Amino acid sequence: MKNMRTRSFEDTKSLIKTLVVLAVICCLASLFFTQEGSVLQAVLVVLTLVFMAAAIVVVFLYSRCPSCGKVIAFGVLQATCCPRCKRNLVTGQKMKKKSR
Repeated sequence: MKNMRTRSFEDTKSLIKTLVVLAVICCLASLFFTQEGSVLQAVLVVLTLVFMAAAIVVVFLYSRCPSCGKVIAFGVLQATCCPRCKRNLVTGQKMKKKSR
């Protein structure tokens, strides 16, 4: 079993996606499928907050560049290369410069 600190960037991205999807499902369920003011609605709202908080914690603790260790907080789900060292986040190879 992998240690959380050595989790690969792709594993981290899939974990963040899963947590966000679970938060959206709980939010929509609390809005549309429960009675207003019910205990179930309160539980679903709390679950939504817990899943979103967990996603934020995973972003700031584990979504780091494998090469330089910089936290990639913004655009972590779309990132293919590190903004600091310009290396591919999966392979670790230097990315070629793009011509404009």
